Amino acid sequence: MSSSSGSGSGSNNFIFDGSNSILQNYRLVKQTGTAGQEFVWKIYDAVRNKDDKQVSVFLFEKKTAEKLHKPKRKEIVTDILRRDVMTMTRIKYPKILKVVDLLQESNDSLAFVTEAVRGSLANLLGKKKKKNNNNNNNDNDNNNNNNNCSNNICQVEEFLDVEVLSGVQQICKALHYLHTAERIVHLNISPQNIIVTKKGMWKLAGFGFVQSSEAGSVRPWQSKQSKMAQPDLDFMAPEVQLMTSKYVTPCCDVFSVAMLMAAIFNSGQSLIQANYTVSNYGKQLDQIVERVEGISGKLPEQWSEMIVRMVSRDTRCRPTLQSFVSMQCFDDPVIHCLDLVDSFDASKKAELFTQLPQILPLFPTKLLYTTIMLLIKEQLEDQETMIFGLPALLAMIINSTDDEYANIIQPELKKLLNMNKPVQATIYLLENMDSLLSKASADEITNDIMPMLYSTLESNNILGQVAALNVFDTLKSYIEDDAVKNLVLPKAKSLFNKTSSTKVTCLECIDDMIESLDKMIILDDVLPFLLNIQCSDADVIMAIIDIYEELLSDRKYGLGHGILASRVMPNLIPFAAIPGLSIEQFTKLMEVLRDMLDEIERQRLAKMANEIPDHVDLERRLLLLLLLLLLLLLLLLLLLLLLFPLLLLLLSFLLLLLLLLLSSSLLHHHKKNVIGHEER
Repeated sequence: MSSSSGSGSGSNNFIFDGSNSILQNYRLVKQTGTAGQEFVWKIYDAVRNKDDKQVSVFLFEKKTAEKLHKPKRKEIVTDILRRDVMTMTRIKYPKILKVVDLLQESNDSLAFVTEAVRGSLANLLGKKKKKNNNNNNNDNDNNNNNNNCSNNICQVEEFLDVEVLSGVQQICKALHYLHTAERIVHLNISPQNIIVTKKGMWKLAGFGFVQSSEAGSVRPWQSKQSKMAQPDLDFMAPEVQLMTSKYVTPCCDVFSVAMLMAAIFNSGQSLIQANYTVSNYGKQLDQIVERVEGISGKLPEQWSEMIVRMVSRDTRCRPTLQSFVSMQCFDDPVIHCLDLVDSFDASKKAELFTQLPQILPLFPTKLLYTTIMLLIKEQLEDQETMIFGLPALLAMIINSTDDEYANIIQPELKKLLNMNKPVQATIYLLENMDSLLSKASADEITNDIMPMLYSTLESNNILGQVAALNVFDTLKSYIEDDAVKNLVLPKAKSLFNKTSSTKVTCLECIDDMIESLDKMIILDDVLPFLLNIQCSDADVIMAIIDIYEELLSDRKYGLGHGILASRVMPNLIPFAAIPGLSIEQFTKLMEVLRDMLDEIERQRLAKMANEIPDHVDLERRLLLLLLLLLLLLLLLLLLLLLLFPLLLLLLSFLLLLLLLLLSSSLLHHHKKNVIGHEER
């Protein structure tokens, strides 16, 4: 024997026959459970080498049967297991365990690969291999506990009522399919042949004893035969064991389902504990009704009465599985959704994802973060189905607590945001940005959401770019000014000129970014862009008016009276003649034009007011200078009068008169200018 080591945490080292191709193509991680009669199958978490797909490997080591001593018995067990897997592989139905890779056999082992599973229902219920106290049984296959799911290999699980109802419904539907479409009877229903997947779905397995529904009676359980080669006596229908019927019928499976249902609410133990003894089976079968009544308090409503009917010795009294699953307790939206989880029908899968966002609040937390989250994750990993999983993911975000979001949802969301996605998926995320932001931290927005926004803007997909522009207002507080100037603004202008259906979106985005732009960008980039728009569409005109309204709101944007009067208003006034404007739109246009006129008037008068004081001040200074000269002349005149009374008197008088006339003229002119300024 050669070794094949599985990779995993802890000390999970496995020594198997290296010639089995299953063990060459898959890496075993750890044992998670056991299944089949006497737990002959070991179940391992595994990873497919070529693509790292998560699967489960079922392994039967032939040395397990070596203790049977008789070669014929060993071959019988191996034949049953081969038949089991081959039948299960052939039958394709959502409620039957899905085989991913066919059965492979080597000298030392049988192995096959399935969808990822947790273990058998017996494992999760805590059921352990029974000890044989029957000394008449001469095979010792009960003494080897290696395959039993003990020693903490499996985690015993407390199932919610809705999980049990859904699980039993799935098994009943699987059996109904076998009875009607395949026309076979299973004959091996027991907890160890019900496999629970990672998503929490219950799948039917253990097909080693199926019989045609038209076949005669089958051989009853016998102590002389290996337990590995026979169904579980504790779940066997009385007409099979006691051979009271000439034919096997679906009624045999109905009895076993009833025993399964009772065992689920009885710690995994059947109501019949025959302990490999046929006589015990017969005695306890006579007490079956009393045993059902003994656990009735643990059963869901109406189940006790239904189980009593299903375990009736008279097969004519047993209800059909269809009538059982039509009971009111199964009429539940959560159970209905769980029923669709593994559907092969694309329309039913679409129905599931359509319903999920609305009914998520009805799901128990346990199912949300096991079944539903795994289902969504499965959809998100496939480019073709990703878009269907996104509404449910966003609904999960909205309905989650902060801890649930941080520990369970956010890691998956981070992978989604940073992976290559179909443009439809990116657009959906951008269009539902409010949901994405409802729980996101600032770091998540900066490191995960913003790169998605930027990459979408830089892409060549117009629809994606438009969706990115639409969320600018929501995310603008996280966008750096350089990105606004060098990426968002050029992209908005470019898209405006490329498409006709998104012009308003582009203009609204520009309106939202105005406060992030400096004066020079507005005057040199935005304003020329607006002035070059030739359009008669009313909505586009209104979007332009909204931008100008924003620009008028603060003088820091640089719309001076000169620009308004000479460039902007001449460009806007023709819009008033466009016939397509509604009354409200025309009224708004005229209000903005009036605001512009008012702004021109305010700015012009303010400028003029600042210019008039300089002119008046110059005149005042000249007048004071003349008055000073006049005063000097008067003093000179007095001096001359003292020195040359007659000669200079006349000259001084004439000069004084001239100065008085000049001063009077200047004073009159100054008063006129002041009065004119006050009137203005």
